[in-house]
Amino acid sequence: MFTKKYGHIKIIQIMKRILLLLVLIFSISLQAQKNDKVMRIGVNNNMFVQLVFPSNVQSTRLGNISRAQVTTTDNTVAVQTIGEMAKETNLAVKTVDGRYYIFILTYSEEIPQLFYNIKANQAQNYEYNELRSNSDEILKKENSSVIKNEEVTNIEDKILKWRGFIAIKNTASYKRIELSIKGIYVHKDKLYFYMEIANKSNIKYDINKLTFITLSKQKFKRELQAEEIEYDPVYIYPETIDIAAKTRKKIIVVFNKFTLNEEKDLEVQLSEKEGERTVNLLIKGDLIVEAKKID
Repeated sequence: MFTKKYGHIKIIQIMKRILLLLVLIFSISLQAQKNDKVMRIGVNNNMFVQLVFPSNVQSTRLGNISRAQVTTTDNTVAVQTIGEMAKETNLAVKTVDGRYYIFILTYSEEIPQLFYNIKANQAQNYEYNELRSNSDEILKKENSSVIKNEEVTNIEDKILKWRGFIAIKNTASYKRIELSIKGIYVHKDKLYFYMEIANKSNIKYDINKLTFITLSKQKFKRELQAEEIEYDPVYIYPETIDIAAKTRKKIIVVFNKFTLNEEKDLEVQLSEKEGERTVNLLIKGDLIVEAKKID
């Protein structure tokens, strides 16, 4: 019986990889069309131009930091040149929902527009994100018919009774929402991330998504799109997670085993459904290699 369950799970995992590969190939084929989305923005040193995005901004990057300066507040980016900018430069913006936006900054004596309301479909990877979201929904329905391995369930129940062993630099918080990593365990070919979410606010927190993305330690050298890899959990327990006000909940996230090299860490992004309380937790790559073995 377990053999059939394992076989079904393997088939689903293979289907998922093939579907995501097709999505990636399709997104690359759209790259020429994406170049049309690169917006040219006139800027100077007398006024700042505001860009407002549909989601909060996670990071920004200038092609030449000596030609312009950027300030970020929530979902708004303000841009202004440093003196008269003789040549163009580019600005890359990443939002917390994983979208990337590219702009060309040109010096203009007269600013043609001071305010830009940026739409999600202007993102360079918009088509890829939409296709991936749709493919995840299809696969989620397929996975609903898969019965979890009893051994995995037993290990999850065992871990939830433990206190965990990671206690230093293991918590990130935003707007009274805390995300913690309490322990990382390994059994056979599975990694178990023992995590806890605390809601210290008076408003219920409904989880939209829990995302795990590799992050280069050399932030200034990394390419925004090329170096990030997202790891998809095999299981999340419990499957439906919402955190009532003034409560906390422990969860187990199960992955097929993986490791990271010394140049990368793992970033966990916890996003809220119908809200913007997004928490980003950095997990050092060494912690994954040092996962505790479960016999």
